[in-house]
Amino acid sequence: YDDIIIIIGAPNTNSADGESYLIYGAPFAEQNPLDLSILDAGFGYYIIGNYGGSGYSVSSAGDINNDTYSDMVIGAPLVSGVGEAYLVYGSRSDPNSINLAE
Repeated sequence: YDDIIIIIGAPNTNSADGESYLIYGAPFAEQNPLDLSILDAGFGYYIIGNYGGSGYSVSSAGDINNDTYSDMVIGAPLVSGVGEAYLVYGSRSDPNSINLAE
């Protein structure tokens, strides 16, 4: 299965921080509706925004650092009035969450 990205409620969720979820492609992804509460079970991870509507736009970035793992870009158009983009590197580890403020 291919991985899919599901954008949740940005830009107004979590006090306008925004949020995103990366869901690994698997039979889990075929659920309708998806039960996002089980992401910590290895089905994907939660990306916590850093004010500015993080998750308003999300895209695959290919493999920017040539480590064989796909990377992604998360847009936050409301940061400081000009917006920001976050590059999230794919990796072998399986985090439960990523905080873009760190």
